This record gives sequence, structure tokens and C-alpha cells, in this order.
Amino acid sequence: RIGQFIGGHVSRKKLLEAICQDVVGTELFQSSWIGLTENGQFNLVAQAGLDDDIIKLEEYLRKTRLPQCSQYALTTTGPFLGGPNKQGCESCPLSAVTADVRLCMRLEYGGTVYGTWTVASDDELLGDPQEQALFAEAAKDIALALHNIELTEQGVRVQEEIRTLNTRLQRHVTQLAALHSIDSAINASMDLSVVMRIIMDEITSQLDADAINVMSYNPRQQVLESIASRGFRGESIQRARVRIGQEYAGRVALEHRMVSVIDLHRASVDSGDAAEQTYSAEGFVSYCGIPLISKGKIRGVLEIYQRQTLNLSREWVGFLEAIAGQMAIAIDVAKMFDNLQRTNFELVVAYDATIEGWSREMDLRDASTQGHCRRVADLAVQLAGKLNLPDWDIVHLRRGALLHDIGKMSIPDSILHKAGPLSEDEWVIMKKHTTRAYETLLPITFLRPALDIPYCHHEKWDGTGYPRGLKGEVIPLSARIFAVVDVWDAIRYDRPYRPAWSRAKALEHMRLLAGNHLDPQIVDAFLEMVVAGEQE
Repeated sequence: RIGQFIGGHVSRKKLLEAICQDVVGTELFQSSWIGLTENGQFNLVAQAGLDDDIIKLEEYLRKTRLPQCSQYALTTTGPFLGGPNKQGCESCPLSAVTADVRLCMRLEYGGTVYGTWTVASDDELLGDPQEQALFAEAAKDIALALHNIELTEQGVRVQEEIRTLNTRLQRHVTQLAALHSIDSAINASMDLSVVMRIIMDEITSQLDADAINVMSYNPRQQVLESIASRGFRGESIQRARVRIGQEYAGRVALEHRMVSVIDLHRASVDSGDAAEQTYSAEGFVSYCGIPLISKGKIRGVLEIYQRQTLNLSREWVGFLEAIAGQMAIAIDVAKMFDNLQRTNFELVVAYDATIEGWSREMDLRDASTQGHCRRVADLAVQLAGKLNLPDWDIVHLRRGALLHDIGKMSIPDSILHKAGPLSEDEWVIMKKHTTRAYETLLPITFLRPALDIPYCHHEKWDGTGYPRGLKGEVIPLSARIFAVVDVWDAIRYDRPYRPAWSRAKALEHMRLLAGNHLDPQIVDAFLEMVVAGEQE
């Protein structure tokens, strides 16, 4: 029957209780009890037949004392026969209530001692060597069953640990993917609002945040200002400007450390925090704020509000710290990009102002063409837009148009202002102004993309122009566009050697130049623009 019990139970306590009850149920034994050693303590695990005497035995064991029979059994491999009249058993609480003899055997398997099994009966039965041998075999079976149950429990524990590790691993993988997503966003976009939205998505997903407030530090005013938020019912928290050292966010920024509040209501009441009504209206229970630090400097504060009690596990805090580091970098990069854009814009404005200054200087040198540089620049930009040139190409085209005659700064006044026709030698000098423009502007890196117009605006479609005699589409597009508007402006305004032409005569002249002097397609586009009234 003990063998049947062993095969049918996986619970240690139920198995041992069933054995004890069955043994007493044979009516050959007065009692049966099994004690196990667990964590250095000997505990009574199962019994039958002790009745009220169990209380005395448990009290005896709580005093870390073992009955003599158990002490002896634990130190020997064979059964020990004890009882009221046996030496060393006088102090056992069971000796005072029963005259029965007790047979005790340790439960051991594979070198591991699990405890002892004790039965009580008359001296004649328990003193029988054959009965003792059967008792010893049964004890071995019980020890084997305890060993098997231990292995099963270990297997269950291992499986549970594996499941826990797999869950944690999956969570780590998910968090790594989230951090990678944020890295990609920071690298792909300079728009801080886009990056903040992605980061807050991950915080909501990974940390179960109910509300998030991202505050940027304004060093000039020593305040924190909200730049991104979500999950709030009202707007009072996001609109607040928090001074360093004040409120929770101000403390986080001042002390450069995370501040967490598990019970916002109690903490607010105790400290007299004026924001307690706001927390209550929002339904917030807990708070966590973490500094956003980049390169050792405070960049802001990330605040997380929960409408339930926060569980600040090491894993939760670790991921929050990683997110905060990335958020600080994102704010840093965005500010650097904004500063770079502002500086670049200011530099471009300064460059263009310098170019326009040179252009005005050229106009002042030749009163007959005053305003010519600005007019042809504006008209060239208009025509380039009609031809769908990219915006950045149009920027360079405009600069080139403003500087198209900068080479004439090196031409003597006697030639530049001559009222009559130029001599052959004078023409040779005059034609050098395109090469002089190239030599002047080439060393200036930011003007190199604008060189085509100053250098090539006198090239002709049929190849008869100068300085290089380029032909057709070999001539740079910007120079071909400019050549059209340059001719138009020249014939529509007074010159020392002739008055301005009428609009009709100018249009006819432009048609005649198409295909020999000028690019015919660009002329067509220009004439469409003029006829449509887009240019006067």
C-alpha cells in the first residue's frame, strides 16, 4: 500500500499524511509520524494517532530539541528502537503519555537525509527483526519518493525560472527595439516634435505611463517649460513655468537626480503643495521625474504621472534612465540644429547683403545702367521659376545675376563709359570682363555655384559668343536663362548710344535672336511670360 501511495501522490505533505494514516489504520500501530529537516530546522510534517500529544511534540520541536529516537536515527543507517523504558527516552514528551515502544528510521536516498519516520506499537511487534527489516525497506521507499518529489519540484521551479527569464528577455528585446526606434528617429529627423512623439509612444507602451510631460530648461530665465506632453485632462501642468528648485520638476533639475512620489495626495497635503488640487482633478496617484542631462548639463526634465501606484522596479527605472538619456540627446541635437540653421541663415543673409552691395557699387559706377543688376536678377529668378528650376539652383542663379558684370570693375572708365563705338583693341579689353569675373569669384567657395552667369552670359546659342565660344546646351542653363533677360533689359531701357525700344519692337527682336543668339526654348518661355502679363 505504501508503494501505491508513492505512485499516486506528487505532494510531499499529502503523501506522508496518507502513509501515516494507513499505518495507524492497520490497528497494529498506535501512532506514526514523520519529521523532515528543512533549512536546518526539524519540522513535524505528517502524523496519525498522536491526537492531543501532537501539541506537546510540536512544542518540544520548537525548542530545537529532537526526541532521542530521532537523534539516534539521524546518525545511523539502521532502525532505532526506543521507548519509555529505553535509555535517553525519559525526557521525550511521548514517553509520558504512552507505554508503547517506538521504532525510528532515517529517510535517506542518494546520500541526502530528508528526516525520520517513527511508529509506535508494542515491544513484541517492533522488536521482531523481520518487522524491522520491512520497516527499513518502507523507509527507503519513502525516501525515494521524497527524492522524486524533490526532483519534480526542482523541474517545476526550473521551468518557472525559464518562463520568467523568457518573459524578461522578451521585455528586454522589446525595450532594445524601442531604444533603436528612438535612435533612428533622432538620426532621421531634426524636427524635435516628431522625435518627442516617438519617444512618448515608447514610454506609454513600455512603462504604462498615464501622462507624460517633457520640460526644456531655459538657462536665461532659469525656468523649465513644457515642450511636449500627452495624457492630461487639463492644461495647467503643461502651461506651468517651473523655476529651478521649486516643485518636483524644479527639484529634479536642481539636484540632477530622479524624484519619485508614490502617494501624491499625502505628499502634497503634508508639504502644502498648491498643485494638490490639480493632481486630484487629474486623478494622479504617483509621480516620477528624471533629469535630462547631456554632456554634463541639464537640458530638461521628463515627468511621468500615474493614475495608479507606481511600481519602481529596477528594470522599470533602468529603461526610464535609458529613455531619458536619449531624450536629452534629442533636445541637445535639436537645439544645436536650430542654432546652426539660425547661424547659417544669418550667414546667407550677410552673403546676399554683400553681393547686393557689390551690385549697387557696379550700378553706381555706370549711371547708364543703374538698376540693371537688380532688374535682371529679379527677372531671371521669375523665368527660372517658370522653367521649374530647383529652389537652391535659383538662389545661385540670383547671386550670379547680381554679379554678372563684376568683371567690369577692372575695365578702365575710358572704355566702360565711352559714348561711341569701341575700337578693336578696346573690345579685346572689354571682353576680358567675363574672365576677370571668373578669376575674382572662383576663390570664394560659396559663390562657385553662381559662377556660370558672370563667366558665360556672353556665350551664344550658335557658338559665336565669348569667352570660350560654347554652343547650344553646352552653355550652362543658368547662363542661357540670364542671356535672355539681359538682352530684354538692355533693349527696353535707355542707353547712351540709343533710346529704349518699344515693347512690340523688343518682342520681335527677341524672336529674331531665338536659335542663333539665344536658346529658342527659353525665349519661348520668356515670351509666354511677357505676353501673359507676368512681366512688364
